[in-house]
Amino acid sequence: MQDGALLLVTRSVAAFATLADELRELGLAPLCCGLSELRVELDASGVGVVLLDHGMEGADAAVRELAERSRVACVVLVERDEEREAAISAGADDVLAAPWTASAIAERVEVVRLRAGRTRDAVRRSLFDAWATHTDDALVILDERGLVVAWNVAAVAVLGHEQRDVLGRPFAELIEVYEELGETPEELVEELLSGDTRASISMRVRGPDGAGAAEFSLNVTQWRDAGRRRVGLRVEEAATHEVEEEMMRLASFPELDPNPVLEFSRAGTLSYMNPATASLPKDAANALIEGVRAVISSFDPDEGVNLVREVEEIGGWFEQHIHYAPAWDSVRVYAQDISERKAAEQRLIDARDNLEQRVRERTSDLRREIDERKNAELRAIEASQAKSVFLATMSHELRTPLNAIIGYTELLHEDNTNPEERDDLQRILLAANHLLGLINDILDLSKIEAGRAQVRYEEVSLRDAVERVAMTVRPIAASRGNQITVSFSGSTGRCWTDPTKLRQVLINLVGNAAKFTEDGAVHVATVVRAQADRTWFEIAVRDTGIGIPAEKLESIFEPFTQADGSTTRLYGGTGLGLAICKKICEMLGGGISVVSELGVGSTFTIRLPGDKGSR
Repeated sequence: MQDGALLLVTRSVAAFATLADELRELGLAPLCCGLSELRVELDASGVGVVLLDHGMEGADAAVRELAERSRVACVVLVERDEEREAAISAGADDVLAAPWTASAIAERVEVVRLRAGRTRDAVRRSLFDAWATHTDDALVILDERGLVVAWNVAAVAVLGHEQRDVLGRPFAELIEVYEELGETPEELVEELLSGDTRASISMRVRGPDGAGAAEFSLNVTQWRDAGRRRVGLRVEEAATHEVEEEMMRLASFPELDPNPVLEFSRAGTLSYMNPATASLPKDAANALIEGVRAVISSFDPDEGVNLVREVEEIGGWFEQHIHYAPAWDSVRVYAQDISERKAAEQRLIDARDNLEQRVRERTSDLRREIDERKNAELRAIEASQAKSVFLATMSHELRTPLNAIIGYTELLHEDNTNPEERDDLQRILLAANHLLGLINDILDLSKIEAGRAQVRYEEVSLRDAVERVAMTVRPIAASRGNQITVSFSGSTGRCWTDPTKLRQVLINLVGNAAKFTEDGAVHVATVVRAQADRTWFEIAVRDTGIGIPAEKLESIFEPFTQADGSTTRLYGGTGLGLAICKKICEMLGGGISVVSELGVGSTFTIRLPGDKGSR
């Protein structure tokens, strides 16, 4: 492609052959190729203009690639208006909708060549290219002389003038002003250039044929570009036209309208009311009229007004549309009865207020219930503590005389030689010792619950502690045909703990294992571990006894709990031993767990900290 030449990229070269011939007759001499040949042609060329058929697959990607080329301008040919936005978003310099003619294409090529007189990098630095080229807003830029220097694609659609027709022309030639304002178009443009005008104004812009001026709203922005003044105009279709059309539509059949329709002069004189207004109660109609007159008195005679308001008049609520256009020199009012809607809104407000009140009341009830529960919990805790103190005191008072009974009974048993009397005394001793054990368990549990139990730490040899417990329980185990074995593993056999309480737990666990096992085995396994700068030891007591039912495992450590009722009848006990073991382990900073299978046996494991950090 030659420097500055025109390249026509189409889906079918044959389909555009006639158009290409017509362009050649106009002196443009286009080269034709498909999309696959575009890059080859561009790489071999200098500055040029590309006409790109948007109907090809991959057209938007090609437009984006062309936008990256600093000395190539792109005009996209679209078949439908809805394709325009996609082409502009992709980066097209200009868009031409079908039907395409050689003369229209020639004009677009001329425009983009003028715009491409600067390099693509320079265009990117300009405010217009960055802000205006690819926006949906209609944008116009004037220089310091009031000449049009930019007119984007959206402005073509909104205002009707093509870029080629307005670029370089005085903007004053395109506008009209209201005669009643006593201002010429040149004076208005001078205000735009001087910065004296408002940020948003209304103007009438002539159509391409010089007639049929339409009203538009212009938002004004001013800045300097390379030291030169620039005025930017964002153009919107004036909303007042829609309002006027709606008011005219309403006014075209006011006699049949069930809602009030009125018309006033600018001075506030009522010039018309429809039958719906006349049918209102006299007080309500007068209130409506006087309310509108109060609004009219605040109108600026030089500006149009479109006011929507909700007012409560005699007899109900009305939504009023009050419209004043200087060209009409009259005020038109359309009022709609919205009493039912306002009543529904009030019902919603009342329902909301009622709901909020109910929520506040329920919240107050919940707070009161919470306070009552807290007080009940405090009373329960106090009662539990009082019970524990009572039991601890009573257990002590009971144990003192019971020790005397046991002592005298033992003396009588030793001195008595009568076999029958010795048997009776032996029964007394057994019953008294059983009662003493029960009282001791209650005393221990009560002390712990009352917070009166104390822990005394010292260095303990676990091996010695476990073997002494095994030695103590072996006679009981042997009487039931059981064997007791012990094992040790881990880093060390010495730990810091309370030896008395440790012995109490082990005696209870090993004693239970021996009591609930017959002709079996009890094994005590001790493991010492160092974990995370702490020393922990575990002692597991395993037996091959009767086991514990699964439904009892969760409650086995609760006070006065045993496997079932037959356990008490067969083996005795109070159900306090395991509860005491659990509380002692927790006091020592550890815990206790159990695994059991009915008819197979049970394993109770205690895990306690064994270093000085546990003190």
